[in-house]
Amino acid sequence: MSLTQASARLVPPRARSGALVVGTALVAFEASRAAAQGDRRPLVLIVALAGAYAVVTWPVVAAFALITMASTVFLPEFKTFAVAGIRSDLPEATAFLLIGCYLLRLVLGLDRPPPGARGLVVFVTALVCGSLVGLSRGADRQLLQGEVKSYLLYLLIIPMAAVFGTRARKQLLESFVVLASSVGCVWILFRLVRHLPITSPDRIYDFNTLGTVAGVERVRSALLELLVVATMLVFARALSEGATPLRVLQLVLFSVIWAESYFRSAWLGLLVGAALIVAVQRRPGSSVRVARLTLVLAAVVPLLAIGAASGHLGKPAHEVLRRVESTISPKLSAESSFTDRQLESEDAVAALRRNPLVGVGIARPYGASRAYYDPVQNVVVFSERQYSHNTYFDVWLHLGLAGLLCVVALGVMLYRAVRNAVGALPPADATRCLAAGAACLALGAKAVFIPQLLYRPAILALVVAVTLALPAVQETDD
Repeated sequence: MSLTQASARLVPPRARSGALVVGTALVAFEASRAAAQGDRRPLVLIVALAGAYAVVTWPVVAAFALITMASTVFLPEFKTFAVAGIRSDLPEATAFLLIGCYLLRLVLGLDRPPPGARGLVVFVTALVCGSLVGLSRGADRQLLQGEVKSYLLYLLIIPMAAVFGTRARKQLLESFVVLASSVGCVWILFRLVRHLPITSPDRIYDFNTLGTVAGVERVRSALLELLVVATMLVFARALSEGATPLRVLQLVLFSVIWAESYFRSAWLGLLVGAALIVAVQRRPGSSVRVARLTLVLAAVVPLLAIGAASGHLGKPAHEVLRRVESTISPKLSAESSFTDRQLESEDAVAALRRNPLVGVGIARPYGASRAYYDPVQNVVVFSERQYSHNTYFDVWLHLGLAGLLCVVALGVMLYRAVRNAVGALPPADATRCLAAGAACLALGAKAVFIPQLLYRPAILALVVAVTLALPAVQETDD
């Protein structure tokens, strides 16, 4: 039963229609009068209320719009605004409207609590405690406010699990994720070929590979997080149902974008997720498809490596090969990115030994100090870092031991969901759950090396993956 259907039972249709007409007329009159005097706030309020009504009435469209705005090729912030001194933007407002709507449905008893509801209660409790600890230790209120809003986005699991609770809705979400990722990859590839900026006017990013700095056109789009989910979905479908020309084309397209990202941690996560799919997939013909894939890779990869090493495939391919080689090189331990993360981990461990239960709180440094060059003053200054590249240390530092236990509980819930799906659900549904579980594993492996905790595209990618991994709770839509 939807919220609209529930209200229809409480209020007679004629009374509701009459109140709606009178209310709309009064609000429109007041807005037009205020606009004539130069005050646009009532008009903005009307737009906001209309948007809220649209989110409540068409939650699937709202969810797709949210994913498109925050997890594809748009800028990190989209259509920013401020209300009562609180800064936000359109994707964040849409997310909180979805969360608020379905929390209200839970309070009214119109929806059943989602799987892992107790874990979400513990998470909110840990978030409140982390905020109080941060404030008690002098956290900047504006910074803390922004980080708390990012944490609250994890509650999107509630409305997403409810909106996409049926088999049909899950199939729709899977198709949308793959389609949005494919279109986004084509757009990025077009921009790369035309040497146009992707998300920033500065297209060349310098990064260190075993002591050598090389500037290349590096893909750093928000789409990379959602692309983890899409890659696992297409790969699992190819092994389970066959490598159709479209799936092969999608995998090649995704691989090109992943190569152009030069993110070794993302490559590692994808390999871990793909290994899980190969190990668990037990559908008829899957073993033959794995053997064929192995033969193709054994023939193609050496040729690509030779071409990249000789320089015939261009500088990007050569840099990709160097990045791959660096992952197994003993010189990796001396690379600046590795040593920086190593020192970070030592500082985080030292802080957690002093505060093992509550951490240091949200928006508070933990002892990692790094030197930065200030071009304005032409001096080197030291700044205390408030994040760790290891996301799990970040969780413990910000939310304490309770926050870390929430992560463990989420992993256990996903493991059980995927295990049950593989053994009991129809092949199509089982493949989707397995692929989504592999995507969660890939995102989790990547999070060991990249700070993902408060990065909105990563949060939404995880929410989408968890939604797809959970089994359908209804057979038909309401």
